[in-house]
Amino acid sequence: MMSERQSVWIDDERCIGCGACLEVCPAEAISLAGDTARVDEELCTGCQACVDACPQEAIQPLIEGEALPVPQHPVPVVRVRSVPAQTRNAPIAEMGLALLTRTVGALVQAVGRHLAQISPSNQIAVDEARPASGGTRGDGGHRARRRRRGNR
Repeated sequence: MMSERQSVWIDDERCIGCGACLEVCPAEAISLAGDTARVDEELCTGCQACVDACPQEAIQPLIEGEALPVPQHPVPVVRVRSVPAQTRNAPIAEMGLALLTRTVGALVQAVGRHLAQISPSNQIAVDEARPASGGTRGDGGHRARRRRRGNR
């Protein structure tokens, strides 16, 4: 059975080259290259003493076969021109106008049907209330009409 050999990797962006890991490594597998620590994989025993000693948490454990994280490069920002609100809301306005047109049309038809249903007896009563002579002022007014109807 093959045992998993653990090692460590160093995050170059976090490492400040303080040397704290150099002092605790029993295998002397860590060295400084410029301002960054480097691990010699051949010498590293995987004790991970350096992981706990690093104040910047730049040293992380690595299991063989594990993919190393790739440094993140800033993604270019692509600015998309937004559609003006007037253009964006045009379909909504068109739908609202169509709905309003249909509603008004239906209302006109309903009022027309209602007016068409007025009974002929109401029409006669309206016609009788008008004087046959053309409505001159000498026809007696309200009192005369009441007398003709039988109301006093």
